[in-house]
Amino acid sequence: MYGNDRYKTSMEILNSGWETSKNLVLASGEDYPDALCSVPLAKKLSAPVLLTTKSEISNEVINKIIQLKVENLFIIGGEGSISKNVEDTLKRETNVNIVRLFGITRYETSMAVAKYMYSNFNMNKEIVVTSGLGFADSISVAPIAAQKDMPILLTDKYLFR
Repeated sequence: MYGNDRYKTSMEILNSGWETSKNLVLASGEDYPDALCSVPLAKKLSAPVLLTTKSEISNEVINKIIQLKVENLFIIGGEGSISKNVEDTLKRETNVNIVRLFGITRYETSMAVAKYMYSNFNMNKEIVVTSGLGFADSISVAPIAAQKDMPILLTDKYLFR
């Protein structure tokens, strides 16, 4: 599956697996951490992950949210990742319940996702800890973490000194 860019690719993946979805996870396509730490959450929600730019949401994404009959939209990351303008446009155009999971840093955002998961689902008591400074390790472990109900916590290289 592919598209002309990462945003179109995420739409193609969604189109291949979902005709309707009560939940949808929206993450920034401009950097990787928020999208990667959202993979186990998306699995728990049986939800697709769509990517967007920071400052605007495409009509294609808005129309897809309506078509899927999404009730709950999970924005991963703060306004530095996905702007308030995008959130306001989604509220106005789609009438969905929006839950924003975020922290001041990517590390705090991964913790916010983990806390949400532990508060709302019966979760495995294990977690994955991986670097928030590069994406290779988190890409490799994301499918396993999702399958085993393990949130992904991002850390910087100095956490375990």
